[in-house]
Amino acid sequence: MERPHTRPRTDGRRSRTLLRVLDGLGIDRAIVIGCSMGGRTAIDLALAHPDRVAALVLIAPAVGGAPAPVLDPIVAELDRQMDEADAAGDLEEVNRLESIVWLDGPDRPGRAAPRARELFLAMNGIALHAPDPGEQLVPDDAWKRLDEIAVPTLVLVGDLDLAHVRRNSQQVAAAVPGAELVELGDVAHLPHLEAHAAALDTVAEFLGR
Repeated sequence: MERPHTRPRTDGRRSRTLLRVLDGLGIDRAIVIGCSMGGRTAIDLALAHPDRVAALVLIAPAVGGAPAPVLDPIVAELDRQMDEADAAGDLEEVNRLESIVWLDGPDRPGRAAPRARELFLAMNGIALHAPDPGEQLVPDDAWKRLDEIAVPTLVLVGDLDLAHVRRNSQQVAAAVPGAELVELGDVAHLPHLEAHAAALDTVAEFLGR
């Protein structure tokens, strides 16, 4: 998961990897569900290979080429603490701080249930300890091409998520023709990880259509 100050970037490798997965499984068209960077990958796939995507479910999606965020003071302070812990090599502290930003919501530390926190720390810990993949190439500007997406699209975002993530999610829903936006209460960036009932019911209803 990207740090809150990081501008979403992609060089297309993720969407090409997803395409190879579909090919390997013999799937011609798929309903693609993605959260955060996964949402960005889903958007990139829909733009690059529209014939392979039947519908999109985007949960707090990142978008290539979106405006760089201006952080609220509380998020900026958490980000400063993350930089300090990272410089000291304390990845466990980075993981703890990121759980506040992405799981709890920046101004609600400790909000999420213990099981969700356990899942987050395990998932995010793998990413934090992974080797640096190296410098990325200049991204395609998906932000300016959202109106080219021509499949049924559902966008979900939590009311405790970062302000720029909420704004970007609203813009995605406004720009994609016919897209539906659902704003979820009392949840941040990862409603599915928390088994948020309204999120799961909304996705199930959308897929049923």
